[in-house]
Amino acid sequence: MRLGCWTTEVYIVLIEPFFFSFFFLFYRYSSQFRSVFRGYYYTQLLELLTLLIKTHNHGKTHRRHRVRLPSHTTFCFFHLTSLTHPLHSSGVTGISSALLLLRAGHRVTIIAKDFPAPFETIDPITQINYTSPWGGAPVFEHPLSITTFSHMKSLFASHPTTAGITFLKGVEYLESPGPEYLSLTPATAASLQLPGFRLLPQSEFPDQKVKWGCEYETYCVNPMVYLSFLLRRFVHRGGRVLKHALRSPVEVFALSERSTPSLKNGGVDAVVNASGFGFGGDENMFITRGQTVLVAEECDATVTRQNADGSWTFCVPRGFEGGTVIGGTKEVDDWGVEPRPETREKLLEMFKGTCPRILNGKGEFTVMGDIVGRRPSRRGGPRIEGEMLEGGKGFVMHAYGLGGRGYELSWGVAERVVEGVEGYFRGLRGESKI
Repeated sequence: MRLGCWTTEVYIVLIEPFFFSFFFLFYRYSSQFRSVFRGYYYTQLLELLTLLIKTHNHGKTHRRHRVRLPSHTTFCFFHLTSLTHPLHSSGVTGISSALLLLRAGHRVTIIAKDFPAPFETIDPITQINYTSPWGGAPVFEHPLSITTFSHMKSLFASHPTTAGITFLKGVEYLESPGPEYLSLTPATAASLQLPGFRLLPQSEFPDQKVKWGCEYETYCVNPMVYLSFLLRRFVHRGGRVLKHALRSPVEVFALSERSTPSLKNGGVDAVVNASGFGFGGDENMFITRGQTVLVAEECDATVTRQNADGSWTFCVPRGFEGGTVIGGTKEVDDWGVEPRPETREKLLEMFKGTCPRILNGKGEFTVMGDIVGRRPSRRGGPRIEGEMLEGGKGFVMHAYGLGGRGYELSWGVAERVVEGVEGYFRGLRGESKI
């Protein structure tokens, strides 16, 4: 029997006759299990057993509510590579999409070269393309980010201390505002779904060069905390992970044919390409190098300043004792890996005058490190569309090229991914896509 989704309820149906004897053996020899599974799989199995106990204790109440299995088994994969967010491997867009596909009843495996890890353990040189952990992750409103904002609100409400999300004010200063800014009023801002919008009086500007300013409600995430939180939710809900470096979406179908252990229990019906750079071959893709500085000082708002000469400076607090990101640069087609000391000094000096209140007692920043990432930019915007491979080899849902906006757009893009995948399967069943 091919199960359409992995849930605690399904496991109970299969395991309950042997549950107590299995749990006793597992508990009795847990040290041996731990040595075999090396921590991660041991912990995952222990958490599953804990869930089984809790669910079993509810008795027949749960057994009356079986999970609906979808009529078509959907085994979707993600190669999550660098995003400014990520995926560089398991990046924010890919994991968000994976979670929504699980919720829709699909079986999902994430395939990635890199997975979320503490900031201190990530090598900034060898993992230069895995940019999700480097992200400052501020949010500016627009259609896809409005969807993301709603999801973030919900996650923050249910997990205020564990999701890595902080809601706070966003502040904007402009030295030479264009008409699109000058026309903004509280009424027009409300129509654009900009919560908490307020025009700032001149008395609140940092200096006389600033001609326009506003504040609004936004959020920031601590990337390492947030990505790990999402990945835990994904695994706990039955998702699978496979650490593997892919070179093409086609390779996923080949992995399935070779019966890779993590891909057992069925073939691959669809692949989601949330690879950031799109695996190459897309002439619209290009690299944008970004350099920022991580400082220990905490700020109570995101602050962005656009200067008259076109340059800009910003800070994004990470929260959860993650410091504050000071930035930043956008250097097109620059593949440089090493941080540039002169860039660091320029970034810090530019921001000092904009928000002096966060400086330490010596009037300086406490620098924790330099951050360099490659943002997967794309002419014409992100590619979010489905494609049937040549010769009918398989269906690929593309979701890459988000540049430095992975966190901002993540849940909005994820909803588009689910729509595309489910539209494909409706087509297979001969149903209307409308």
